[in-house]
Amino acid sequence: MISSAETVRSKRIVNVYRGYYGYCDFVRGTAFLMRRTESVVDVTWSVMMPLRDLLEYPGDRYEGDDEVDLSNERYAIEETQSRLTDLLEHSTYLAVRTNQYQDGVIYPEELRKLFVLKKKYAEPFEAVFRELTDGREYHVIHCRLGDSYFLSGIGRRELFGKYRDEIRNLLNTRTILVTDDAEFRDFIRKTFREIVATDRRPVQTGICRDTDALLDTFYELLLITRAKEIVSLNSLPWGTSGFSLVPSQVFGIPIRRISIH
Repeated sequence: MISSAETVRSKRIVNVYRGYYGYCDFVRGTAFLMRRTESVVDVTWSVMMPLRDLLEYPGDRYEGDDEVDLSNERYAIEETQSRLTDLLEHSTYLAVRTNQYQDGVIYPEELRKLFVLKKKYAEPFEAVFRELTDGREYHVIHCRLGDSYFLSGIGRRELFGKYRDEIRNLLNTRTILVTDDAEFRDFIRKTFREIVATDRRPVQTGICRDTDALLDTFYELLLITRAKEIVSLNSLPWGTSGFSLVPSQVFGIPIRRISIH
């Protein structure tokens, strides 16, 4: 952990989000920084354009482009810790970007602010929310098929049947489907008439620069944050998608994880 010496108490770290990776990965990295510096260092965030315009609490306005890359593709956990310690010895204000992850990290309630839309966007979402839920509790099934649809517009059709078979065993309550693949969403809605889903456009938040499409994806993220339970189905080589795992940790929502191969 960062030392609690008096020389460190005035230090400030800002985690900058320009994209690169998904939005929930950025939230995860911010939680990591808060935990690893224990409250001795002031940790905050800066969400850059275009997502910045959507959020009520986008954080610090950071104008530079020289933040230190501490993402988990570059550094292991202890290497990140060592790098932070070294950098903070020579600076009072440190801009970084990281999606670093550590099992067991506690997500401070402060991070719930990162899921609050500005009023002009929040009000339309509430209308969508009421229409989808009819005021009842619901479970979310989040299906993450990978980046094929994002990058090429063509879904991983060879997986559709496997996901369908798993979903069939989960339909015992009011269910809202969230997925990164619009083609798969339409396939599931035709198969299971009782499943509720939006007509929003799923996008990869770290790549997309279209504000309307980002807002669509954020609406689906907010649906996850209000669920009674999350079931995460994914075929990712690294495990559970952060798009469902991070909301479960930030908002204390039970999550079941199912891998599809």
